[in-house]
Amino acid sequence: MFAVFPSSLLLPKVAASGIVRDDVSGDPIAGVRVSSGTLAATTPADGTFGLARVGLAEVLLIETDGYLPTRVGVFPPRQLRVALAPRTFGLTVRDAETGEPISDASVTTPARASAAVRAQAISSGRFHIGPARRQMALTVEADGYTDASLA
Repeated sequence: MFAVFPSSLLLPKVAASGIVRDDVSGDPIAGVRVSSGTLAATTPADGTFGLARVGLAEVLLIETDGYLPTRVGVFPPRQLRVALAPRTFGLTVRDAETGEPISDASVTTPARASAAVRAQAISSGRFHIGPARRQMALTVEADGYTDASLA
């Protein structure tokens, strides 16, 4: 007689730990949910996480607002280093009458923002914004124009 068991019962359980960083800046990310089955942890300000007793064949789901989710295998056991790619979008600041990009425009985020949102100028009046988070706010300014807030 043969017995068949799920591989999760046959493989040993190990601790899975590591750090989650922003793929662009390299900074640790707080508030990331790291999960496997019913186990879950949320990273503190230093981006670290730890899950006890994860099966060697399991895969961790790593996700947070503003970043593309990713999956990481537990095998081989090691200190995991996860880089999350930010969700981004392009923004062009244009003159309402001419439709031309405004060369001296600037885009900023509130200083109180809990997680840094980067507004990188890529050309005249054009910006690359990320990580794009829910409820983020931006301020657009340019000399000779009325400031605008976007939320």
